[in-house]
Amino acid sequence: VLIQDIEELLSHNNVSLCHTLGDGNQCADFFTKLGAYDADISIHVSPPEEILDILRSDTIETLFLRE
Repeated sequence: VLIQDIEELLSHNNVSLCHTLGDGNQCADFFTKLGAYDADISIHVSPPEEILDILRSDTIETLFLRE
């Protein structure tokens, strides 16, 4: 049912989806991992301290090569 709901939403809007590896979006990867360990909803008024270096790297478009 969820997949059908998503397909319906996509068909009515000018939206496209693309996959990126966690390496390509380290901020999203960070929050995904954070959510995997903490099932409670968290609202952040400012970025968590642990993500500031990731945000700085993203700002200057630092490339990270996969191993």
